[in-house]
Amino acid sequence: MRDAETCVFHRPGAAEARARGGESTARRAKAIRVVPLDTVPPLTTLDDAVTASAWLFRCAASGALDPATTRECNRSISSFVNATSKADLVRRIRALEKLLTQYEQERVA
Repeated sequence: MRDAETCVFHRPGAAEARARGGESTARRAKAIRVVPLDTVPPLTTLDDAVTASAWLFRCAASGALDPATTRECNRSISSFVNATSKADLVRRIRALEKLLTQYEQERVA
């Protein structure tokens, strides 16, 4: 029987290839490094985001956090900054709309 007609899992040498693949995958697995939650700076203001970014940079540079964890934390900080900025803009727009409405009412009166 030709290889093309044989199932991938039943071809000659398939078991050995799977075993080698598992070994190489295990060797390539990277350790996930995390830090205790109480050492992570709070994230409630834009100033906190600056502090958290600097802290994250130091953790990444020192190897305290692995690159994947650092990347995900960085994305979270960016999302927080974007959401906070948008919320601030919406608040300012609403205040301006209210002021504009007052001006329009004064003008008509």
